[in-house]
Amino acid sequence: MKNRTRTENLSVSFVDRQAVGWAFGVGDWFRMQLDIRLDVRMDTQANLQKKNRLGRKLEPSEKITRSVWTQGSPPAYSFSRGHLFHEINESPEGIRRSIIVLLSRPDPGALIETERTDETGAELTVVTESEESADKDGFVDYEVVSYSNGKLITDEAGFVVKEQSSRSQAAFAELLKTG
Repeated sequence: MKNRTRTENLSVSFVDRQAVGWAFGVGDWFRMQLDIRLDVRMDTQANLQKKNRLGRKLEPSEKITRSVWTQGSPPAYSFSRGHLFHEINESPEGIRRSIIVLLSRPDPGALIETERTDETGAELTVVTESEESADKDGFVDYEVVSYSNGKLITDEAGFVVKEQSSRSQAAFAELLKTG
């Protein structure tokens, strides 16, 4: 697995646990799927100040680190089956949509949760990166249901009207952002 570039300039910001300015409700619990993780980095400014104050080179154990949220550049998304998103605002006609992910494959190198068993037999959830593969880009198959003035839109037989579509992981993230 090659090291991918990560940046501290995130493509999304969260206020009150929700992505700011996104058309669909994307909570901060989707950080992993947005390729955002908490990393530990050297605090170069603080280390320089400490080095100058002590008047000598710092030992590795003396160096100061900081925790910072980072995102892949470009992000490798990993939305998966069962994820559900609701549109924040109604249209002027009173329409609001919900999206549910039916099937997906993460982008190469995306952050994913895997289940492992430790030496005692206890199950652990571990965040790893998905397999790198040149011929297998990530995708999301999803369906959209719509509501009119709070009521689910159905056909004349009473069945829910559903639109199904497929996009790349990046295009799906853009859909959630722009609607």
